[in-house]
Amino acid sequence: AELKFIPVMRVLAAFRRAASDEAFNWRHAQVLFAAASAGLVLSPPARCYFEQKEDGTVDRLKKWSTVSWSLPPGREPGFHLSKVNPLLENHFKRLVGDTKPAQDGKRGPPILVPLCGKTVDMIFFAEQGYSVVGIEGVKRALVEFRRDQRSKVIGFSQGRVFGKDSEGKWKTCTDFQPASSFEGPRPGYVFKTGPSGLGYYSDTPRLWSGLLTSSYGHQPIHVLEGDYFTVTKEMVAGFADIPDGEVEMAFDRGSLVAVPPSARDEYVKILQSLIKEGGRILAVTVEYDDAKEVGPPFNVPLKEIKRLYPSHSWKVELLETLDADLPVRNPKFRGLVVKEHAVLITKKVGVTGGSTEPDSSWRAGSSNAGSSTTVAAAVAGVGVLAGVVAWMMRPRN
Repeated sequence: AELKFIPVMRVLAAFRRAASDEAFNWRHAQVLFAAASAGLVLSPPARCYFEQKEDGTVDRLKKWSTVSWSLPPGREPGFHLSKVNPLLENHFKRLVGDTKPAQDGKRGPPILVPLCGKTVDMIFFAEQGYSVVGIEGVKRALVEFRRDQRSKVIGFSQGRVFGKDSEGKWKTCTDFQPASSFEGPRPGYVFKTGPSGLGYYSDTPRLWSGLLTSSYGHQPIHVLEGDYFTVTKEMVAGFADIPDGEVEMAFDRGSLVAVPPSARDEYVKILQSLIKEGGRILAVTVEYDDAKEVGPPFNVPLKEIKRLYPSHSWKVELLETLDADLPVRNPKFRGLVVKEHAVLITKKVGVTGGSTEPDSSWRAGSSNAGSSTTVAAAVAGVGVLAGVVAWMMRPRN
């Protein structure tokens, strides 16, 4: 963690003035001063990845669309791989397990790819006989996926608005809220005159779909363009035509490591809800000394994976560790030793008692316990120092 020392002389003066009051309780003041000093002296680094909007909502996508994907034509984001991820190729059989690919030309079992971008791993899955369910927040990523894969993916259509119908079921339809005049912005809606008249028409999320033809027949690739943190099983059931909205397999590469640590538990909670009992997640994470907090990608060591997926409900297995080329591809990581882990996470069957959600009793702080311990020690030290100063300032008869 980063410590910033802020002058506290004004606080000292205020305490001194207050001490002249006969009703002033000096013992309480010492406690208050210690707490106030600890709060003033320690200031966490200002690292904002989500934007709080004036209407009270949170924009989680702006940074990715305006920074990570705001590149000149022909340039790729640093996290994009032009080939299939090597760790996926090495451990694909462990991910699919006993789940067979498409049979007799039918649709193959779905593989979920959260925060998919335009990864070619989706092409790999479809070529192996599995259908693909992606979730992505940046439109440019999907436009470029359609352009790059037009020879392989047929009819990857422009995103169609995806919303709830009059019965509350998710499908490709536009929700309309009539209004005689503009009443301010509404998240996910645009104000215009449309088929239903003047008012607010839903604009997100959107559904992109196409087919890849291989020896296994036509395999669909469905991608939901929208905020991952709003996704539910009902939405997945609607846009991917999966009855219960749950999948047996998910590939998490460049997803968990991209989410700000403060939102990590929420990210995992959503992913967990979309996995069937006995289902598997193949996660590719990075580990490094994050004292400089250079992410994303953020440091996600194996102990953090085990916290996020507690052992009473999940089995976490380290499959392989490689020296990552991140220091070569990303200047922010130069001089750091970065390891890349392939981790298989399996949802246990018939678990009773205990939650499948992340264990929040211990949190990895910025991503490791060391930085949390450092902060705790610093706070304690500041408190002791403040108490000594307060004692020295006590009135003397």
